[in-house]
Amino acid sequence: MTLSNSIIKKILVILWVIIILTINSKYQDLFQNSLGLIKIFNYARYFLPIILFPLIFYLILRKINKIKIDLFLILLILFGCIQLISFIYNMNLNFYNLHFESNIINLNYKTWNFENIILLSKYFYLILLFILFQSYSCDYKKIFFILFIIISIVTFFYFSILLKEFIFNESVFYFYGNKELLADSNNTFVMQTNPRITGLGRNLVIILSVLFFIYNDLIIKKTAIFKTLFLFLIFLSTFLIWGTQSRGAFLCFAVLIIMFLLLDKKNIKYKILFCVVIFLFPILLFESISELKYEKYISKYKLDNQNSNKNSRILNNQNLPRFSDNEAYYDYSTGRTTVWKRSLNFVFKKPWIGYGPQGDRVALSNNKEKSLAEQKHIWDNNSSNAIIYTLLSAGIFGLICLIGIYLLMIKKLINLIFKCYTFQSNNYLLKISISIITILLVRSTFENGFAFFGIDLIFLITCFYYQKNNYSKYEK
Repeated sequence: MTLSNSIIKKILVILWVIIILTINSKYQDLFQNSLGLIKIFNYARYFLPIILFPLIFYLILRKINKIKIDLFLILLILFGCIQLISFIYNMNLNFYNLHFESNIINLNYKTWNFENIILLSKYFYLILLFILFQSYSCDYKKIFFILFIIISIVTFFYFSILLKEFIFNESVFYFYGNKELLADSNNTFVMQTNPRITGLGRNLVIILSVLFFIYNDLIIKKTAIFKTLFLFLIFLSTFLIWGTQSRGAFLCFAVLIIMFLLLDKKNIKYKILFCVVIFLFPILLFESISELKYEKYISKYKLDNQNSNKNSRILNNQNLPRFSDNEAYYDYSTGRTTVWKRSLNFVFKKPWIGYGPQGDRVALSNNKEKSLAEQKHIWDNNSSNAIIYTLLSAGIFGLICLIGIYLLMIKKLINLIFKCYTFQSNNYLLKISISIITILLVRSTFENGFAFFGIDLIFLITCFYYQKNNYSKYEK
């Protein structure tokens, strides 16, 4: 049967939805006590990246003479291949010094290797899918908004739970450290492992970027109903971002505001007023509510105000501070500087191709028995930096690919901002893509970011190719 291009494009959309739904799927999720349909769904989204590879290869072979692969895709493919080679080389070595009792890697040898096979499958599935998008000239606007809608639904699902807890639980003053996001919480999305608050904060900043530029370039010309709806969603997103108390989210939030103030074509009075009303007011509102709750809590239980701290997170009726006073692991980076130092020691042991996918977790789980209980977040955490993660997972060869990816993105951003004057136009999606890539580049300095398969990588590639396919229109 001959498939028309229109049918193939519909198939590609389905494949796109599938790869988005595989985000955060883990081996452990397959054994949750979930209902029948949810269990089937989790099995499907976990194994489909491997099952659907023959279909993807078939679609590529149909277009083999017109396949479009640029330098960006070549670097991504090489980056994945180096991790694959490293995985095969280290397959029987990684676990010699790995402690199975680790809460981070609570898997046996065969399961850990299979997890990495699935992770690599997702990565290559994603890259091959974009080769097909390019070759079949797919609509990147549609691709972007499918991604945006799915991520928004999942994000607001979790924040609806956190917001409810914030409103009705007298001992919760912020979202950070909320018990509803703990691993044993019943409030999960299709019984998957709950995301960290830092990841949810990133999602909110991305959502805010989209709402923000759509409002300023499109909705502002529409009826009052649309304006009110978008202003409310922007206000709510800012309110929730502040509630996360995630420094990474705050930094990305600040990047978005700075880009708007410095680059957008609107007059400075409008921009300042907009930022005050839509960004500053929700922050002040959250702090006011949080402070009132705190004072009421202190008064009700007759606690010593001087010995209590609103920034402490209350879990199971115990005061659990976000940071400890121990100088060994208290710093502005929430332990990241210690993690980076430990990571670099392991980089030098395997400098060329690293330890394979999730190499940071293999390396950082070493000698865990030497750690103090309160230092767990430092000892077996991830590397929290895209460059360090790459060195641990793909070595120096992988780092060369990553640097090439950075340079390509930065070059395009500079051209779009300063040569094409994108922020002087009304192309809201081009502005959104610039802001999201900038935010993800910044985020990669304090998180693994787009160096492995996940939301960062999917948004980054999507935005990059929207820019690439619309760049020539605004170059002149």
